[in-house]
Amino acid sequence: MDFDYQRGTNRFIRNSSFEIQDDLRELTQAVMQIPQLCGCFWVLEWTKTNTIHAHAIFYLNGQKHQKSFPFIQQTGELWLKITNNEGKYERCKPKEYCRDNINNVVDYDNDEDVNSLRRIVSYLTKESQKDGYLIWGSNEVPAPARQGRPRRSK
Repeated sequence: MDFDYQRGTNRFIRNSSFEIQDDLRELTQAVMQIPQLCGCFWVLEWTKTNTIHAHAIFYLNGQKHQKSFPFIQQTGELWLKITNNEGKYERCKPKEYCRDNINNVVDYDNDEDVNSLRRIVSYLTKESQKDGYLIWGSNEVPAPARQGRPRRSK
């Protein structure tokens, strides 16, 4: 998902990397309360006109959540609430020219799925739009549950 501020609002005019970081951290804490979410990662970018926005990737538990649209809508509503309706968001749609589709379910045991996810995350961390600063955030990674049988690679 993309997150930024509506043109003409106070947040947009301030264009503060600190403010959007605070808003994104609050969003991260809020979405991590959603049971089907496993994790999230966001990164800030600057546009050609030097306005700031963020790209985020969310990891949904496929056993609990088969469609991303309800989650995207819920997350967008949280963003609007956090930003006092000064924010805006967009679902990143797959591009025809891209090799990887962010909306695919990733099987932990499928090397191509995992490599595709790695390529997507590496795209988020490209330096060309970071203005010399890699500013990012993520949820805390919980300790392994140690429940059930351990997974084995095939």
